[in-house]
Amino acid sequence: MYRYHFKPTLAKLGIRPARWHDLPHFYASACAAQGIDIRKVSRWMGHANINTTDSIYTQLFNGSSTEDMDRLDSLAARPPAVPIPRIG
Repeated sequence: MYRYHFKPTLAKLGIRPARWHDLPHFYASACAAQGIDIRKVSRWMGHANINTTDSIYTQLFNGSSTEDMDRLDSLAARPPAVPIPRIG
């Protein structure tokens, strides 16, 4: 399945190579990033414990720094501050 179907399909779609095991990680992370209740995702994936889904499978988008980086970009776009003269 992996060698003859999955890899060739990724190549045809122009998607970089991925391992079969990457799929559940991406699925859970994408669901979490879109705000889907982790309890639902955990149940859909067949996990007995929500902690399994949350701690193992949602790492791709957890702690996204997009908003933090936007704030830093806005700071960098400000005009430079007037330097404080050295004392001594």
